[in-house]
Amino acid sequence: MAPPPGTFIDRTDLLDEVRRLAASERDGPAIITFTGLSGSGKTAFLRHCAVALRESFDIALSVDFAQLLHEGAVPMADVLAGLLGDLRVDERWIPVDLAGRHRRYLAVTEGRRVLLLLDGVSDAAQVLVLLPNSASALVVVAGEVDLDELTAEGAVPYRMSGLDEGYGAELLTRICADRLVVAEPEQIRRLVSLVDGSPRAIRVLAAQVRSRRGLSVQQLIAELEQELDGATAEGARTKVGDELTELFDAVYHRLSPAAARVYRLVGDLPAGRWSARAIAAACNTSVDKIEPLIRTLVDADLLAEVGDDEHLMPGLVRLHARRIAALDETAEDLNAGAVRAMTVVVQDAVAADRAVVSDRFRVGEPLAPSAGPSFDSARAAMAWFTQRHPELLGVARRASAQRARGLVSRLFQAAWPFYSNSPLYLQQWLEFADLAVTDAEAGGDSAMVARMLCQRARGHIENKDFTSAGGDLARAMELGRAVGGSLLASVLDFMGQFEYRQGHFAAALACFEEALALNEQLGDRRGIALQSQFRGRCLGRLDRGAEALVALDRADESIAPFNDARTSSRISYSRAEVLITLGKDAEAVASLHDSIDLAAGLGQTMLFARPLELLAEIAERLGDRDAECRYVEKVVALHRDSGSPELEQWVDRLARLTE
Repeated sequence: MAPPPGTFIDRTDLLDEVRRLAASERDGPAIITFTGLSGSGKTAFLRHCAVALRESFDIALSVDFAQLLHEGAVPMADVLAGLLGDLRVDERWIPVDLAGRHRRYLAVTEGRRVLLLLDGVSDAAQVLVLLPNSASALVVVAGEVDLDELTAEGAVPYRMSGLDEGYGAELLTRICADRLVVAEPEQIRRLVSLVDGSPRAIRVLAAQVRSRRGLSVQQLIAELEQELDGATAEGARTKVGDELTELFDAVYHRLSPAAARVYRLVGDLPAGRWSARAIAAACNTSVDKIEPLIRTLVDADLLAEVGDDEHLMPGLVRLHARRIAALDETAEDLNAGAVRAMTVVVQDAVAADRAVVSDRFRVGEPLAPSAGPSFDSARAAMAWFTQRHPELLGVARRASAQRARGLVSRLFQAAWPFYSNSPLYLQQWLEFADLAVTDAEAGGDSAMVARMLCQRARGHIENKDFTSAGGDLARAMELGRAVGGSLLASVLDFMGQFEYRQGHFAAALACFEEALALNEQLGDRRGIALQSQFRGRCLGRLDRGAEALVALDRADESIAPFNDARTSSRISYSRAEVLITLGKDAEAVASLHDSIDLAAGLGQTMLFARPLELLAEIAERLGDRDAECRYVEKVVALHRDSGSPELEQWVDRLARLTE
């Protein structure tokens, strides 16, 4: 077996496990199997084992099945003949038939300390026939499919994944040691993460950095991101993409025709993560029929199971599958499959939205109930949005590009609880909103257009782009007054938020009071609760504290039947703001703790931030340094976990407090 690459790195834990197994007491040969995606470093690890363990055995043998494959099969009689020759059996005494060679192999290996390294294994039978006849033997197997049958022989299975970002970055910089790599550590780690830490892929990327004069790591990242996202111009292929996708050709060609088609269709979908229901929809079949084919792809490491009924196709695998799909499928079939799968995602998002708030105002007829995930709480639904929102944006992009009318606006409306509470994803929010407005306008539904304009305007407000927000809201108001009813009340709500955020409290109050009157006419208790809350905040800002508390009491009473912890938390926070202006700090502190307790049930950590920040301000004003420090520590943790741009200022404040 060839020596390992000079830049071999990490895998010490795996080597320790092999050594432990080799030293263990047993009745037969020890077997350990390593499976994993092509390019994950299995062959390099086998070579490393050959060097590291050689002195512990009488003889080391190796077989590379990939090199022996002929017309889809490996001639095992020839493999045994080769091993017998390596065991110094004279060719005159090697039998001509498979059974005879196997008997001779067992006789020659009896009781010997044999290290057998098998690479490219695709069938458990290939291993079973080569097991040495010795309890002192160690067999290390590497392959690209699960070898479950070997567990009956006591095999210890391991799935090999890519290097983590730290080790992957070290590997890349070692390979490029003779050339100065001008890049921030974060850029190198990003490059490693794009290829899932695949050692083979990292070597390909390092070769590009070394050979392409003037190529920066940032340029290479941009090229690779474009290709992985499917954004490369039609027909354009990069050298990096060509070399990386060749890794999966052999695995793909071993798939059955049915599994290969599932692979192609999933690879063409606009995101890497899909449920079995969505995959079945893409393939226009049932879940019962698709599940065995999904299992085939999982066993081949072309799909990974991530959570309940979720399957992730790694980025490099998707690139390969997408290229194959472009050759073997029609654009019409691919687009139709994508629409079917995306419709399932929209249904799931609608179900999650309704689990967060079941009866908030929405535009349009509800989709058919989802047969997918059932959310037993608002917290679970928000966790789904947090986990899936990158894929949802990918769906929106693809649906928009295909002009699949209605999908983007419905999806964005469903995702509203997540984006409206996650200002850290503002750029994604605004991109999604642009696509949703375009989709709604193409559909010609005035109410949906107004709704999407309002939700985009809120993003502009968060971005402090009041000019753009004002333009959207002016258009939405015109449409809202034409339609009237709940839509107009909703547009007035957004317009009130627009005025409030600019400090125009009297103008905001007028909007909220008009919206409140409409909701009273409609008998909409949720709308009454929301507008009463906003009215109370405005009254507090206008130094009408007593009236503000009355409005907030009404808001609290009106929202109670809805069991809406999110809105109740905000009402408690608004009450605290008013109480502070009235000099009632103790009551304000109690109300802020109520706000935090209510938010806890949702798992939305950023809902804790403002109450904690206000608690810190009260503690500072009262000179309670210990309490201030406790609150600031919690704020720092929240901003750090969320990647907030406000983190630095709170870290500085904590440092001053603890000096």
